[in-house]
Amino acid sequence: MKKLPAFLLVLAFALSLLGGALAEALPALSPDPLSLWAEDSPAKASLTDYVQTVTDPENAAYIAPADRIAVFDFDGTLYGERFPSYFDTCLFLHRVLHDEGYAADEEVRAYAEALETALLNGEPEPDAPRSTAQMAAEAFRGMTVEAYRAYVRDFMETPAWGFEGMTYAEGYFLPMVEAVQYLAENGFKVFISSGSERALVRELTEGTLDAWIPAERVIGSSFTLTASGQGDAAGRSYTFGPEDEVLLEGSLAVKNQKTNKVFSVVDEIGKAPVLVFGNSSGDLALAQYAAQRGGRAYMLLCDDTQRDYGDAEAAAAFAETCALYGYETVSMRDEWLTIYGDSVAKSAPAIFAYENDPRDNPRAMADIVENPAAVYGFSPNPESTRLGKFADALDWSDPDQVAAARAEREAYHESMSELYRMIETMLGEGKNVEEIARAVSARRNELRLEAYADDPERLALAKQSNLDTYGSEMGPSADSLYEKYGSWQTVLEKALSSNMGMDACLGLYDEYFYTYVDAAQ
Repeated sequence: MKKLPAFLLVLAFALSLLGGALAEALPALSPDPLSLWAEDSPAKASLTDYVQTVTDPENAAYIAPADRIAVFDFDGTLYGERFPSYFDTCLFLHRVLHDEGYAADEEVRAYAEALETALLNGEPEPDAPRSTAQMAAEAFRGMTVEAYRAYVRDFMETPAWGFEGMTYAEGYFLPMVEAVQYLAENGFKVFISSGSERALVRELTEGTLDAWIPAERVIGSSFTLTASGQGDAAGRSYTFGPEDEVLLEGSLAVKNQKTNKVFSVVDEIGKAPVLVFGNSSGDLALAQYAAQRGGRAYMLLCDDTQRDYGDAEAAAAFAETCALYGYETVSMRDEWLTIYGDSVAKSAPAIFAYENDPRDNPRAMADIVENPAAVYGFSPNPESTRLGKFADALDWSDPDQVAAARAEREAYHESMSELYRMIETMLGEGKNVEEIARAVSARRNELRLEAYADDPERLALAKQSNLDTYGSEMGPSADSLYEKYGSWQTVLEKALSSNMGMDACLGLYDEYFYTYVDAAQ
């Protein structure tokens, strides 16, 4: 039997270390070490140029292998952090709310319920009795370190929230995994510095990154430990016995965040990194520490709303911050050919919930349909005379497009205050209800169209919708409304109401529910 060439044996061994799913996702024989990055990626060009420079012994910028230290943040840099939150937060919520074998303190459980609701609905996080990391330490108090790590491994097999075809164990940014491999193969010693608890991160990296980042190079937050027989004795005065086990004591020892990342690198590595990779303000301190010593930093921008749950507005603001510091940025949207692999799809489950359910309102549902992919769970019904023209006017699953439309809608609602001032003025002038209803109704029609003054395409849609529904581009006339309702008071009330279906599609149904006349009928 013919022997395989040596380089193929090495290649086969390297691929075996990657693990099944990851090995399939990463190209094995590509001559491009960063093949999952776009060809015109500025960050790719910058990084490869830098590596070629500092690994060339003939170059004045050469860095000896012993000093080639690269430090990566974990959540949001190597691994997704929007499932719908950090992995350690998801683990905490699972432990407190969904583990039938664990009974959490009532205060902690109440907070966890509020936190989970807020995360799933895109709302601000509630006030916490203590930090989430501290409460997580308490939730695992008394567990052996081995049992805790086994618990983490079990949860890693859970399907990742918001995606099809991916578990939490597989939630890695594959282009960044390529970057780790590329640096390791060019003589860099790669570390992780995470705000998540260290043992948890070690479990997540096993089988994916440990070929290039062994467990001893994982730096993270830490929980306090105790020996099972230690009691109240201090660790410095207690001798670990033959029957002792190492237990989680129930407190957060240190949160490896912001400047603490600098301190932990000083303590655990002993020299400054020449490369830092991060994705948020929590990584700026370590980036600055490296930059002071001639290093450079690359910061990810969470701007991909199609393949991940990005936030374009936050990404743009962070890009401005990075520009001030001179750090390079990486657009997940523009510079990566994939994020989690082609077999993974964003599922965008219908997770938004209104306090006043639009489904209980036949009038609202006449214009809209339930849409699990939509940001707020509803989109215009293509068959609706009133809103059908807007069904394809934007991608209702795209948070950025929906946010822009929501802002326009809120501006329109704000303009409605003009109508109330008009009523107040006309009442002061002694006008009767018919006169007021006619004036307000006409002005309301104008406001509807003025809301689209800067968008000719949507203005045309609105006019066509009015024409199809009311026979006039301007909208319903006061006389036609009076003929329909037989009351000038009702005509006035209708002029002050808004399309509840469109509000439901844009996340505003609860906010303006009070304006809907006979909303449930």
